[in-house]
Amino acid sequence: MNSTLPTKNALLWLMLGLSLGALPHFSYQALWVSVIFSSMLGWRCMAIWRSWPLPSKQNRRMKWLHHGIATLATVLLLTSYGNLIGRDAGTALLTVMLGLKVVEIRSSRDYYLSCFLGYFLVVTNFFYSQSIPNAALMFIVVAILTTCLISLNDAKQALNGRSQFKLASQMLLQAIPLMLLLFVLFPRISGPLWGLPTDAYSGKTGIDDSMTLGKISQLIQSDEIAFRVKFRD
Repeated sequence: MNSTLPTKNALLWLMLGLSLGALPHFSYQALWVSVIFSSMLGWRCMAIWRSWPLPSKQNRRMKWLHHGIATLATVLLLTSYGNLIGRDAGTALLTVMLGLKVVEIRSSRDYYLSCFLGYFLVVTNFFYSQSIPNAALMFIVVAILTTCLISLNDAKQALNGRSQFKLASQMLLQAIPLMLLLFVLFPRISGPLWGLPTDAYSGKTGIDDSMTLGKISQLIQSDEIAFRVKFRD
């Protein structure tokens, strides 16, 4: 695999795709997730436009700064979610990890990995919303990420950015018949995506949306101690 650094246009296409892919998560995730992700992408963009230093063996200060942000993100993940398993924690981990990875892209291999992680980021958006506007936005993101792959493999740069995006869109449109065929023939389970209406690792209080007559009266009585209280004197 080619170890050369991708072109500036290819990197900017990637920044655009990842930004749009993570945009819906900004309303679902904690504020610090959005701040770290946006900061990392901003750092990379400034490196492209203004030649800001990036973490490397030659620049140890930036490398330690990058490691420090990664450590801080890990602590915040464990503090906010308690673990790294579950819908919310897993999505936050992927978002932050992708932002940190973008800063250290130094070869085509890193670029490929960031693109493929971007596809996973697209999938996680459907854990929260399966609406038509969200699907349309994710279609655009997939087209941009596919444009990134086309740009990276266009070694002679025979196509400009617009032509590359047009080719990526044509490829996705050609895949729609196969998608519809799988939608009709592939067995579907009842309920929301993956059978998880909410995060399986987070608790939820309150009463169900639907109730049946006599349902409350059939609750099991528990004799377990709820709490103990001590009064002075």
